[in-house]
Amino acid sequence: MSTTVKFDNVKKVYSGDVRALNGISFEVSTGSIFAILGPNGAGKTTTLKIIMGLIRQTDGTVSVMDKVPFPDGNKEISFVPEEKNLYDWMKVSKMRDYFSAFAPNFSEEKFDEICKRLDLTYQRKIKALSQGNKTKLYLALALSQDVKLYLLDEPTLGLDPVVRAEVLELVKDIAKEGKTIIYSSQILSEVEEVCDHLLILKNGTILYTGTMADFKGANGENLSKAFLDLVRKDEIK
Repeated sequence: MSTTVKFDNVKKVYSGDVRALNGISFEVSTGSIFAILGPNGAGKTTTLKIIMGLIRQTDGTVSVMDKVPFPDGNKEISFVPEEKNLYDWMKVSKMRDYFSAFAPNFSEEKFDEICKRLDLTYQRKIKALSQGNKTKLYLALALSQDVKLYLLDEPTLGLDPVVRAEVLELVKDIAKEGKTIIYSSQILSEVEEVCDHLLILKNGTILYTGTMADFKGANGENLSKAFLDLVRKDEIK
């Protein structure tokens, strides 16, 4: 199986000797739905930024689709950030037109289909949208791009249970097309539903990386309890 993302002994130290990553190594297989989990301050956001090429690691090597991501990034990545900030003065329809003009492989037809599935209206300005509707818009924009890797950071933030279930179906549909998805969320039940591999970080160190089935099987529990047991066990050491 081919590899989309590979970290080898990656370290990241910010100014003031703030250590975000302490030599982590993992691989994301092509076509997988790969979860990155951990408590606050674990290093999840730093890991995503390195993958996107927004920041450079301090040490170690990073490969994303066989290329070094920093400083040019990669046009085969589409990203939904945790902070769903967009141009408040635009209407949803204008934001679609804007993305269509510059985003690679953007499909207006797919955007319209996703908006319909998520029940997102076109006529309101972004500043008037609720947090949930801003999340819907970001998802529609990101998932309408035909790329090889999708990074989804808290992709169901503010969504009601019905729409959240629809988003998870969208994620599954994209994975069936052979795309790779990296999924980060604090809602472990949805991670358990869609992800097949996972990386668990704490204080910039890996507690577990491997398959979802192996992690749950080794602990004989659901993901939420197994995750909490692992993180708390590490605290006792």
